Amino acid sequence: EGAATRAGTFVGPLLSELIGFETLTPYQGGWCGNELYEDCFSAEIRQTASQLTEKLGNTLYKRGYRGYFEVDYLIDLDDHQIYLGELNPRITGISAMTNTSPFCTQHLPLFLFHLLEYTDIALDIDPITFNTLCLAEGATGISGQLIIKYTQTDTQIMTQAPVSGVYRLNNGQLELIKTSANRQDARAIHEAYLMRIMNTDEHSYQGADLAILFVNQQLTTPQHALTTAANDWIAAVQTAFEWRELTQEEEELAARFKNPVGLLKGFSDNGPEET
Repeated sequence: EGAATRAGTFVGPLLSELIGFETLTPYQGGWCGNELYEDCFSAEIRQTASQLTEKLGNTLYKRGYRGYFEVDYLIDLDDHQIYLGELNPRITGISAMTNTSPFCTQHLPLFLFHLLEYTDIALDIDPITFNTLCLAEGATGISGQLIIKYTQTDTQIMTQAPVSGVYRLNNGQLELIKTSANRQDARAIHEAYLMRIMNTDEHSYQGADLAILFVNQQLTTPQHALTTAANDWIAAVQTAFEWRELTQEEEELAARFKNPVGLLKGFSDNGPEET
């Protein structure tokens, strides 16, 4: 991610993506998490990605765009060539990880440069200094996030959902350490911060986001499989959610919403018809 400003483009740490893991998402090419750790990329790839992001940000600024943006890159695993995947001129799903990364919490959150761009405050740090420091220290520590979706095909009503807070694993189950709205409260290697997205009494449909889990452990192996720790956390989170089947009336209502034309049945140009 980067921030295009009048001083130039500030670039954050380079994160990897988790794609298509069946326990996390029903979509074959679906994004389902990210990782940040030193060995994930070579120094050369980090530098190239940073330079390309800086150039994109400077070009965006010349065209009138100011502030925060994100770039997806595709890296050929054979020759390590970097290709542009997509450009997202907005806050994105990795913004939380970027701004709560060890580097950004020890120095400056990248999003702060976005806010300062819309003020008259003069910056005491230039992009060259920040980006150079980010390349040197941006991958310190280990952090990751798991985007946990509802993967079943049938729609159900959620009856139980874990609260947002700091957790640890206890015999394969989530154990709440404390309720919290701050990811920074979970920094120990055995802790994770769970941000609940879906609440009780809501409809769970295939692909719906249930929760985001922020962990301080590596999530994938060199063979691009989920680690044992990642699988343990995923299973524990999924077990913490409970559902019930829809009643016949709820199924009929859900079917009507799947077919918008059905919602208009019984209405005329002069309002609802009597039945």
